[in-house]
Amino acid sequence: MVKIKSLFILLPYFVLAGLCLSFSSPTEQCDCAGKTVKEKGSAIIQGKVTSGQNSVGMKGVNLCLLKNGVLIAKTKSGKNGNYSFSSLSGGKYEVKACAKNSLNPVVISGINVNPAKTEFINVFIPAN
Repeated sequence: MVKIKSLFILLPYFVLAGLCLSFSSPTEQCDCAGKTVKEKGSAIIQGKVTSGQNSVGMKGVNLCLLKNGVLIAKTKSGKNGNYSFSSLSGGKYEVKACAKNSLNPVVISGINVNPAKTEFINVFIPAN
């Protein structure tokens, strides 16, 4: 009980400092659930998901593509760790990658995509 009281006493200080406390589970943080908003364009974001010292490709990593906080697309990395999001319009995107048994997603934000161009974004998942 003392720890909980301490948290609530300190909570206003965290808010004033601009810190956000997250009480969600790892599954919720890595969830790509929901409908996607399809775009009509010819831009592509593609890359490879790797992990470890040898940068081994990781199969089956969940990847979410967001634009302004809206889910645009979702996919899984292939057997060599490759992934791709296509038919995108231009703008700034965010890729969120969630490996199995990972505590937190890897998020790459501020990806500038020009119409009709391909952006190569590799994702490195740290070992647990």
